[in-house]
Amino acid sequence: MLSAGKSAHILLWLAYLSAMTACTLLRTPVAPVRLQLTLEAERIDWPAELSLGDLHTSAALKSDRIIVVRGAVVMQHAGIRWVSTLDQLLNEQLNMLHVGRGSQNSRSTRSQQRFASIDLWVSEFNVLLSADAASSATVAFSAALTCPDASIHALTRSRVTLPLNSSDPQRVAAQFNQAATDALIALLRSAEHRCPPRPMSQSRP
Repeated sequence: MLSAGKSAHILLWLAYLSAMTACTLLRTPVAPVRLQLTLEAERIDWPAELSLGDLHTSAALKSDRIIVVRGAVVMQHAGIRWVSTLDQLLNEQLNMLHVGRGSQNSRSTRSQQRFASIDLWVSEFNVLLSADAASSATVAFSAALTCPDASIHALTRSRVTLPLNSSDPQRVAAQFNQAATDALIALLRSAEHRCPPRPMSQSRP
């Protein structure tokens, strides 16, 4: 049988633990920092006769979570997220580029005029951790180019990795913006001159 002194001591510890648990449960969780994806439009020369096709992403990228990859381990960053789902942000940015640089070939006119079109696949858009714990922003695009003559050409996969030397969220966003821009520029360059030239129309005598 416990003495009165020991019983009081145990009750005091139980009260302390209950109070600590209540404080933990009532603590306001820290909201993650939201990052905006912004392609560097001034650096991207979208061809005037290239129509934007479909964007394909994996299920993991249809989310606002930033993926962290280390070897075979795939995680989600706890402190930062995108302002919206990544596939939606990419779609918005690509459409802005397409309308701004190639407005004559909008999706509404694609059925009326014969333009080349490009379908994009996003295979990587994550923070890559190496064995020595160095981190980098990694973006990889691949694409299929459909020419006006209906021929389809697979474009060379474009992958860009930029070091993340700072954990500052705005610096992380800037590196992702640059990596995505560089990858898209390389992909568009690989699409140049892939379609056969259009036959020149002959005027009637």
